[in-house]
Amino acid sequence: MIKEALSLIKDELNAFLGRKEPRYRDKETAVLSDIVDQQGELVITRNDDTKRDNIIITLVNVEEETTGKAQLPYLKNPDNSVDIINPEIKLNLYVLFSAFSTMDEKERYQNCLWLISKVVGFFQQKPVFTHHNSPELDAGIDRLIAELVTLNLEQQNHLWGALGAKLLPHVLYKIRMLTIREVEEAPTAPFVKEIRMDGL
Repeated sequence: MIKEALSLIKDELNAFLGRKEPRYRDKETAVLSDIVDQQGELVITRNDDTKRDNIIITLVNVEEETTGKAQLPYLKNPDNSVDIINPEIKLNLYVLFSAFSTMDEKERYQNCLWLISKVVGFFQQKPVFTHHNSPELDAGIDRLIAELVTLNLEQQNHLWGALGAKLLPHVLYKIRMLTIREVEEAPTAPFVKEIRMDGL
């Protein structure tokens, strides 16, 4: 579900950027990628000398949402039988949007700032993704809610140090709440309708 959620956001962000700037139309400006590989090299420029601008979408943290968590491992069926399952897990995804450009120095940084401002504008005009406003949303996802996360300078330093990359123009969003419920064949028990105390 994580891949499906982030792929939807990537596709809609690309469409939004294309509407705002013709040169980004029908291009994969926003890409799902880590920023550097295990050797510390920028992934997006590897074996590619093309002049381009990109928004790199990177998952940097996954957090369990414990508010309202179901405690009972039972799911009642229409026929009154009960499936024994583990409670679903609700996740919050911390997603980093970093602007990167291989354009000439004169326009590189300005393009990055423009892209970051458009990422903020994208989530400002559409902070909630549902099946109504995003028909491509995976059937297993009820809704996604985007919230801007503000890091102080120390937190930014730790984040980019952990990523192993040099600071890029960026913005961090918390994407709530992705529900994970894996269902396999599980024991089914009949629904208890009455309790009898025979022999007393």
